[in-house]
Amino acid sequence: MINDFLGQPSPENVPSAEYIFGPNIAKDGPCCCVCNPKELPKVPDALLPEKVEEGRARTGITKLQEFIEPKLRQWRQTRWKEHWSKVEGVPSWLGIAYFFRSEDVASVVKNLGKIDKALGAGQDDAVGDYVQMEAKSVVQPELTAWLKENIGTYDAEREKEREQQKAEADRRADERARSRAEERAAKKAQRASQAAASGNGTAGGSAVASGSGTAEGSGTGSGSASRPRTYSCKACRDWNAANPQAVPLIPLGHT
Repeated sequence: MINDFLGQPSPENVPSAEYIFGPNIAKDGPCCCVCNPKELPKVPDALLPEKVEEGRARTGITKLQEFIEPKLRQWRQTRWKEHWSKVEGVPSWLGIAYFFRSEDVASVVKNLGKIDKALGAGQDDAVGDYVQMEAKSVVQPELTAWLKENIGTYDAEREKEREQQKAEADRRADERARSRAEERAAKKAQRASQAAASGNGTAGGSAVASGSGTAEGSGTGSGSASRPRTYSCKACRDWNAANPQAVPLIPLGHT
């Protein structure tokens, strides 16, 4: 029940570790993200829960109402001046309320979520359930067409914003990935440089100690210099041994 609430697959549908990491978990990948040059994998789409469209969220309806209401009030005034006031057979003293009342505007905005869902399902007559103007037969088809057009405009603008936000998020993710890759490369180069310097220093110290012992000849035997102990990652060494054809990992600088 918890998995269903969270939108997660049931336990019997969860893939095994062998399916995700391969048949040999111990040797299938590097030991840690420090020496792993690959990006973190993404969950396959087949393992993600299905998305269920249930209309707009409450925040989406609120934004749609804020988008539609001022335009609808302006459209009401414009239609009255340009068309409704000139309709023959309708006394002018009846005014704009005969065609489209303020109460009808408020009702449409209040029930915009239901209207949007009905229009999306092809139920164009649904608008008539929320308006009660006298000239309903004249105004309802115009109002339905206007709502469909402007809701489509709103959706197109939101989709464009989402694409821009996604592009910006992808750009930032790429920058972070490049930065991490450059940082890993710099760390590897630094560790390699330190390892090389350590090896050269040890060789030079041994040569100096040997020369000094020979020159003094005091019977103390051959001089010996203590080498600094270098720790290396056993997991990296094991991985290199198991994958001789791959680019070897640098097992220095971490444990």
